[in-house]
Amino acid sequence: MAAAVPSQGSKPVISPGAAASVAVGLVLLIAAFLCLWQGGAFAFGPSWVPRVGVWAVAVVMAARAVGDFKYIGVFKRVRGTVFSRMDTLFYSPLCAAVSALAVWLAVGF
Repeated sequence: MAAAVPSQGSKPVISPGAAASVAVGLVLLIAAFLCLWQGGAFAFGPSWVPRVGVWAVAVVMAARAVGDFKYIGVFKRVRGTVFSRMDTLFYSPLCAAVSALAVWLAVGF
């Protein structure tokens, strides 16, 4: 759990419940569906819907990569915790990469 949520010392800053975890999973599933739709896996509805959705994915993931300037993201101030190390090595770079790929997908198709 220490690698999954930001903490201040040994105390977690947030404690997400089951509903929040399911909500995040659903949002990620919708983001994947929008990216597949924009990429041409589906051919229905107006073409602007997946493009706008993929731009939203790009903005949200870029905002996550930048962070809240305290606990998460590239510009976090709280360091030295398990989460902050994982965030620096994996989470923030992954979000930046997903954001860049979403921009490429929105512009390239």
